[in-house]
Amino acid sequence: MLLLIGCSTALVDRPDALKQAETAQWVFFGVVLAVQPVSEVSGASGDRSEPGMRIDILLDDGRSVLVEQLLSHAGKLAAGHRVRVLQIGGYSRVTYWPYPASR
Repeated sequence: MLLLIGCSTALVDRPDALKQAETAQWVFFGVVLAVQPVSEVSGASGDRSEPGMRIDILLDDGRSVLVEQLLSHAGKLAAGHRVRVLQIGGYSRVTYWPYPASR
């Protein structure tokens, strides 16, 4: 019988991955209240602007948040859609969430 044990060095070899691993990440769920087009939202690199959406969301905990993101990342969100809000560092991203709220 041969037993191999090892550790991945992927994080050690990539300093950017270590930095990301140390960043707080939060997940919230809510319902879209309104979606409005925005003519310019900064891209990921911050050096150019692209069309985007401003998404007003009522979170399950009662808070209201407003997120602007690129149109290509917003998908086809509309008022009443259930969404997941990912917050990583100072950035937020909204994605459609097809599952009902847990009670």
